[in-house]
Amino acid sequence: MFVDGSGRILSGQIEARSNPIALWVLRVGAVAFYELGGVNTSVRDLQVFDDVGFGVRALIPQTSRLLFRFDFAMPLRSDPIPGGSTAFQLHFVAGFDSYF
Repeated sequence: MFVDGSGRILSGQIEARSNPIALWVLRVGAVAFYELGGVNTSVRDLQVFDDVGFGVRALIPQTSRLLFRFDFAMPLRSDPIPGGSTAFQLHFVAGFDSYF
C-alpha cells in the first residue's frame, strides 16, 4: 500500500493462522507471520524493514468480536538509527482491538 502525505508508506503482512480452540468462554488460536514496511518522503529512498514471528490470539465471543493479541517478533535486519531494533533480537508485543 502506498499513501501520499508527509511520506510514502509501504506495508505488508502474511499470516498463517490455526483454527481457534474453544476453552470455556475463550477462543484461542495461534499465528505465524512475516511483516515488512517502511516510510520515507520518496520511494527511491525508502528503506524496508521486515520481521518474522509467532503469536497467540484470544477472543471472548460473548462480549465482542475484537481480540487480544500476544506476539513475539524478531527483526531480520538492524535499524541504523541509534537505539533502533537489533537484528534477531526478540520483541514482545501485546495489543487489543484487532480482528481474528
